[in-house]
Amino acid sequence: MYLQKLFQILDKKPSHRNSNLSDEPNAFPYVNSDLFKERIDIPSFTLS
Repeated sequence: MYLQKLFQILDKKPSHRNSNLSDEPNAFPYVNSDLFKERIDIPSFTLS
């Protein structure tokens, strides 16, 4: 879940990001490419 959120942040220019983001995720630079264009569901894992 955290990676998916980070990918969404990296896919937006800082000026287009949510103004309520904390400093940590906002510190990541914008990645100007199609790397994060396709949304992929990240599976959840369990210990069982």
